[in-house]
Amino acid sequence: MAKNERKRQKQLAAKKKKRQQKKPKGMTMMPVEGKFNLKSYEQAEKYPIRSCLVPDTLFENGIGNIIVARDLPTGDVAVGVFLADVFCLGIKDAFLRSLNLFEYKDFIDENPEGRYVEVAPAYAKKLIDDLLSYAETLGFRPHKDYKKAKYMFGNVNSSESNEVFEFGQEGKPHYMSGPYDGPQKIERIRKTLTKSCGEDGYNITIFLGGSSLDFEELEFLED
Repeated sequence: MAKNERKRQKQLAAKKKKRQQKKPKGMTMMPVEGKFNLKSYEQAEKYPIRSCLVPDTLFENGIGNIIVARDLPTGDVAVGVFLADVFCLGIKDAFLRSLNLFEYKDFIDENPEGRYVEVAPAYAKKLIDDLLSYAETLGFRPHKDYKKAKYMFGNVNSSESNEVFEFGQEGKPHYMSGPYDGPQKIERIRKTLTKSCGEDGYNITIFLGGSSLDFEELEFLED
């Protein structure tokens, strides 16, 4: 598990660095009929859903992008992306983009979390809604851009799905640090979990320099 997670973290860090160095053409806020409007995400439900995607390894790795895409009248694809931590934190990130068809295909094919599988819109919406509720019980709120990205679901009704999801890992929340999580953030999350779950009610794994450590091994966090 630790070896696979280290590999995943390195892949995510490399892809983020690449995106920061070169922002692909078309990676802009969602257009409406050829015009760019920062509030156009609120009109997303006008456009037909192209696909709803979930990584097939989401509940194995604990993290991955949930994607809802809609076809725009310009020929581009509006994409809402929700970075879901199903082991602990809920929706860690969210954003909207408009991509041409080639960029959309590349975006899907470059998924470091494994293969995407197509799911019903109600399934994807229920997965996110239930995850938000789980994370809230632990004391975590979704990323601030979730308020915008959620409009991509439009009038999709999560109650149309009967799927039951189990969050956490082996019955407990399990926080696994990301490549950019510093000591202060880790400590803040630890305190939040202790408050909501008790001292022994959760697990934490820290990844530093390609190695995984249990939280208790990081003495510097207690200084």
